[in-house]
Amino acid sequence: YLENGFDYTLISRRTANSFNSVGTDIDALQQRYGGNPAFIHPDDMKAEGIAQGDLVSIRSKYGELKAHACAEKTLRRGLVALTHGWGKNPGQTANPKVDGANIGQLISVEEHYARYSGIPLMSGIAITLTPA
Repeated sequence: YLENGFDYTLISRRTANSFNSVGTDIDALQQRYGGNPAFIHPDDMKAEGIAQGDLVSIRSKYGELKAHACAEKTLRRGLVALTHGWGKNPGQTANPKVDGANIGQLISVEEHYARYSGIPLMSGIAITLTPA
């Protein structure tokens, strides 16, 4: 969904090199992407002045994170896809290209969660996307 002031929607994405937080610390599994990149349509990257591998700032109404950009032409324009289970805890020093980005910094556990399980929703988050 989109909200006023937010031009993109963050969606969850799975990658073959990790499962939730399993594999995020195994060098051999990180060789393809490094941490968890922000997958972005190439036309959106061009419109925002973002190049492959650049650090980007992703902001929601709850917080902000940094990730590295990865062009993904099969992704619909206006979407940014990020794999959850990566990144450091808020306040810890992190290198997004190695440690990844923690989607938890963009969500609220009080406002957006699954009705029966209480699991926070990590997809469909209104965001802005800018070069870092």
